[in-house]
Amino acid sequence: MALRETVKIIFDIICHLANAPDGISRGEIAARHKISDGTAHKYIRIIKDMGVPIYDERRRYYLREDYFVNLRLTSEESEFLFLALERSLTYHTSQWQIVRSLMNKISHKLDDQLAGYLRGQFERERGSLEAARIFTTLVQAKKQRREVRVDYHPLNRGAPSRWLIRPYRFVSNPLSDGFYVLCEGARCSQGL
Repeated sequence: MALRETVKIIFDIICHLANAPDGISRGEIAARHKISDGTAHKYIRIIKDMGVPIYDERRRYYLREDYFVNLRLTSEESEFLFLALERSLTYHTSQWQIVRSLMNKISHKLDDQLAGYLRGQFERERGSLEAARIFTTLVQAKKQRREVRVDYHPLNRGAPSRWLIRPYRFVSNPLSDGFYVLCEGARCSQGL
């Protein structure tokens, strides 16, 4: 394999790790890049030797969450970011895991008092794991430009209908902790 291709794969593994809150396995790395399990292991070792803070847990690799954070905030930006995160905790309780992950990545950039307050909120707030799983599935479908099957239950109808959609944007609902999925889609036939 050419050096350029190796470097590209190594950089892609680092980026993939940065965007994988559930980590990635060596097998997933091998499958994604069409390389052997041994080569994936070698690349992980090279990345660790480069000083990239990777750790493994339960046979999955993770990138320390603060690795890519290089952010400086003014006092005004810190206060505004706090307001946005606090609002997310209030209006998007079903997505508390995502907000917590974001908070962990940027909390050391916030004023200590503000960060402490938000950390305390995480001890009380718990959302639906099912809602978080659904959101993650939709985000991955958007990112990979693929279709996903969903059940849509409008307020004015008694039963949900099944759709095959391709998400392209999310919009928060200002009146609830839900969100809208802007997408292309088609209603599925009853058999699917």
